[in-house]
Amino acid sequence: CASEDLVDGQMGKAINFDGSNYINLPDGDDFKPDHMTIEVVCKTSTNNSIWARVFDRYYHSGSSGYAIAITDTGKGRFHPRVTGGVYTQADTTNTIEGDGAWHYLAGSYGNDGKTKMYDDGSLDQQATVDSSNILYHNTSQTPRIGDGVYDNSYKGSISELRVSNTARSESWIKVTSDGLRDELL
Repeated sequence: CASEDLVDGQMGKAINFDGSNYINLPDGDDFKPDHMTIEVVCKTSTNNSIWARVFDRYYHSGSSGYAIAITDTGKGRFHPRVTGGVYTQADTTNTIEGDGAWHYLAGSYGNDGKTKMYDDGSLDQQATVDSSNILYHNTSQTPRIGDGVYDNSYKGSISELRVSNTARSESWIKVTSDGLRDELL
């Protein structure tokens, strides 16, 4: 990332993505958990392309991996592929794209078989699959911030990105969201 890509974030600095820049991360076992949570603070001020990837380790033609993205309707989406060929997803109810506000998005998949999507610390939507399934990692896709495969570039600012190898609880996500907005008791 170049110094001109650094902008003021909700807390500290953020990286601005203009649809042509992205960050490749080195692949490894840290990006291949059985269960997980992805958290990100992001802001968009323009409409993105379909499935604009905020964070991506997903390969479309093999439909494996996972991503947190903004949909073509401006909603946040977490969509992992799990074993058994099951594709699961959960979206935010509210449109977050283009409102110019910072949003704390979190997506999780746990051993309860639930894919959960949180918007600003509140559980927004969940989908249930067989709890014996784990995340499916048959992909050589490099983890990326701000882009995916097939021109899924993100336009907006990203900060506070975290990928965890556990499904965080609803209360953990709420406390993190409140802390990022300086709203703890």
